[in-house]
Amino acid sequence: MTVCTDVATTPSRRRMRLRAASAVLIVASGVFVLLPNAVRTTSAMWVDSASNGSNKFTTTQVSRPALLSATPGCSPSGKVRVILEWSAPSTGATPDGYDIYRSKTTTSNYAFIAHVADGSTTTYTDGGVQHSLTYWYRLRSTRGGWSSTYSNELSALTPDLCF
Repeated sequence: MTVCTDVATTPSRRRMRLRAASAVLIVASGVFVLLPNAVRTTSAMWVDSASNGSNKFTTTQVSRPALLSATPGCSPSGKVRVILEWSAPSTGATPDGYDIYRSKTTTSNYAFIAHVADGSTTTYTDGGVQHSLTYWYRLRSTRGGWSSTYSNELSALTPDLCF
């Protein structure tokens, strides 16, 4: 299945951003081209049809961030929390945000908990946790509706009491 997620037109160039699960059908200058397995969900495929009729294909990979720490503690108001810190990807497209996921077990049952809409932010405070529990975290970088693969996982054991 192919999804056209963005179309922009200029006098000399028409661009279509496509995402596909297994194949892409490209229509440019009246020519149909089937590219099996050409686009992955973590890549953006731009199809450029220049005014001279030539086609060029490029992909932009959204790279995954590295989760550096998950630090449990207490807020000044006495609420339990976990502070996450990560490093932005050093390769690929610059992220415009991050999706954060939490689980009570490692490697499964992760639930989306937040989207950080600023790609330059590399911390998040999770205040939706309870005392004396271990939580697992992972995240993905995002750019224009595209997501990277998941980061590494880190765990945090929340404190018994907060004052």
